[in-house]
Amino acid sequence: ALREGAPATLQAWLPRLQGAVGVENELAPERACEALQEALDRLLIANEGLRYSHEALAEARRRQAAVEEAERAAFQAAVADWRRCSGPVVIEREP
Repeated sequence: ALREGAPATLQAWLPRLQGAVGVENELAPERACEALQEALDRLLIANEGLRYSHEALAEARRRQAAVEEAERAAFQAAVADWRRCSGPVVIEREP
């Protein structure tokens, strides 16, 4: 049901996930807690008990920061190249 009814941005992430859990906190808070705990238990079994460590998360953040910096540098280089070739942009507004 989630694959069909989810927004495209969420659907793009689904193949990368172990699973998804929807919980109803307002009408059934007890069941929501149980559903979340059951999903976490299934996740731990699927990962053979392995959990993310602080080191793994810090490394993932470092890798993401490096990717973002490379993208920023590439964008700045592209803008600089564009400015050398085209000159300044003049924006004319209609009255």
